[in-house]
Amino acid sequence: MRLRQKKHNFGPLAEPFGVKLSFSEEAVSLEAIELDASELAEEATLNATDRVKLALERGPAYPWEIAEATGLAVKTVKNVLSGLRKQKVVEPTGETENRTERVRLSVPASLSLCRDGEGSDLLVDGVLVNEQGEVEF
Repeated sequence: MRLRQKKHNFGPLAEPFGVKLSFSEEAVSLEAIELDASELAEEATLNATDRVKLALERGPAYPWEIAEATGLAVKTVKNVLSGLRKQKVVEPTGETENRTERVRLSVPASLSLCRDGEGSDLLVDGVLVNEQGEVEF
């Protein structure tokens, strides 16, 4: 089951997450399950830009592939990609098909990124950032 926060008054909107329900004769248990990037990209509660970025975390893609993965219209994906190119968040891979460029996420030269051994945390300019984007000291 997926849970989505639809309204927030005092804090930030939380990202959707999965829940596994287990039933037994003695109890009902709940276990939170983190959704991967492809599952989050399908969530309509996220804006188009976030959905496109999440889809590109799986690797380079053409706009129609991103549209298929996110449920967005191809025209919307192309508009989002134009904005992300201007911000230098995405870059072309050099591959084209039907006059359309394949794109990937780019890493600004000013940032030095490296994954920890498990691939869950990032080291950004010497600061450890977890998967939720929180800085760890």
